[in-house]
Amino acid sequence: MKIRPLTPNDLPAVTRLYLTAAQQAYAAFYPPHLLAETCWQEALAEYCSWYAWPYPPLGSIAEEDGNLLGFGMGGRIEQDPNELEAPLGYDSEIYKLFVHPQQQRRGIGKALLFNLGQRIATLGCKRVLIWSYTQSASTQYYQALGGKIIRQTTYNPGGIDLPVCVLGWQLTDLLAAVSPRP
Repeated sequence: MKIRPLTPNDLPAVTRLYLTAAQQAYAAFYPPHLLAETCWQEALAEYCSWYAWPYPPLGSIAEEDGNLLGFGMGGRIEQDPNELEAPLGYDSEIYKLFVHPQQQRRGIGKALLFNLGQRIATLGCKRVLIWSYTQSASTQYYQALGGKIIRQTTYNPGGIDLPVCVLGWQLTDLLAAVSPRP
């Protein structure tokens, strides 16, 4: 497996992987019409818009034999005067982390988090957060990596209130939890 930087050229494949992984991960609670194949163009347009930000996201791709296994995106939280996105002084965020359902439990998520965490650290960031649907397996995964729930709220995709939580780490703690083992 190889981890490399995500480029804007990767976004169509990343978007397809996102829909595939999200359809499985969120099937029990997410509005199905928002994960339909027809949403692909919408999701792709959103990801592309991120690269027009003053500080584009850092992205990482996991691939093997030319096949996309997973991806992650993250970066610095620049401005948040109401502390909605950056509660309690967190200065960076993992925006997206998805691994293809057939490739899970191989350490790909940890490898992507380690790569992103190292790159985020080069920006001078010290604390990182990630938003997660409370009832998703991802929340348990992040907690197992030492993430602490620092905020709970709801998100309203398609008119349905879904519970979400924000998990946070000291960046050094996250890196220690996901560092490759010899």
